[in-house]
Amino acid sequence: VTYTFHLNPNARWHDGEPLTAEDVVFSFDAILDETSLSWSYWAVDLALESYRAIDDHTVELVARDRLAVFVENTARLVPIVVKHVWEGIAPGDWGTDPGAIGTDPDRVIGSGPFRFVEWIAGDHVTLVGNDDYLEPKWYPRHRRVHLPGAARGVNRHRGAHHRRGRLHHRAVR
Repeated sequence: VTYTFHLNPNARWHDGEPLTAEDVVFSFDAILDETSLSWSYWAVDLALESYRAIDDHTVELVARDRLAVFVENTARLVPIVVKHVWEGIAPGDWGTDPGAIGTDPDRVIGSGPFRFVEWIAGDHVTLVGNDDYLEPKWYPRHRRVHLPGAARGVNRHRGAHHRRGRLHHRAVR
């Protein structure tokens, strides 16, 4: 079974570069790399026969067999990362890289409604609204979000996490 995904041609990373099918392929390559720190490696590897960029804005995923949870076990489990930022770093080193742990804010780049500003380990994370976000209905009503206590430690798979319990936040306009 073949799945074809069409990326929004206007999608951009926080640094202004276009988000392309090559970023998607690079992200799948990283998850499936033998040094990857990703917990989703096995689910993706078991479900996915092949993947490729068809053009700048189209990606094809081919399933090993019919599987009701194919999209769940592939596309949903692979976070798309910025190829032009991460291509020179082995996936096994991503968990401690300054771009992953927030000590190099210029390399903490995504494509969502908030952009990373700072992470003060053990204290807080600060985000600001992304003026170029493509979905106006999801545009953050707060221009700046300060998450105290959100950066209590580093999880080698996911970056910042909070202590057990509720994540408290307060929005600052």
